[in-house]
Amino acid sequence: MKDINLLPSNIAFNYKKFLITRLSLFIIVLNVILLFFILLDNVYINKKLEARLTKRKAYLSQIDNINSTFGKYKKEYVALKKKLTGLKKEIEYYEKTVVLHRSAYTDSIVFVNTFYDGVWFDSVSYRNGVFNVSGYAPSKVEFQKFYGALESNKYVADTRFFYIKEKDGEFVFKINYRVVFRLQ
Repeated sequence: MKDINLLPSNIAFNYKKFLITRLSLFIIVLNVILLFFILLDNVYINKKLEARLTKRKAYLSQIDNINSTFGKYKKEYVALKKKLTGLKKEIEYYEKTVVLHRSAYTDSIVFVNTFYDGVWFDSVSYRNGVFNVSGYAPSKVEFQKFYGALESNKYVADTRFFYIKEKDGEFVFKINYRVVFRLQ
């Protein structure tokens, strides 16, 4: 028997149309669900990126703080370096001044400071910062104390011992030394 469809063609059931409509609806719903999951994934990724961005901003602010502190220290370093350069020039000036104003008078002040109890001088001569001294001491121990004091004096250098001889119960000696000025 033959199926007769008495319904008009625009109202009649069309299986192809039904399948296409259902399939389209399914695809649309599936796309909406897929878009929802993509949206959720993007929201999650955005939150992670925002957290990273917040950490980076905090890190950059720390670096800025360190840079500003470094800049402050750099300015202090430059100021201290200028001060040190000025002080070095001042030291050089004073060293030149000391050398320029050095004279027999200042050398003789150093000579007077080398006097020592128990040691007497017979003759003293001076030439170009060098003193030649002859004298006597009551004992070798007294002479040794005097000579040790000379060697430890910061303004005396190149101490030379020529001789020490016993004469009439006393010890006669001859030495020479150079007077120097050292800034400390």
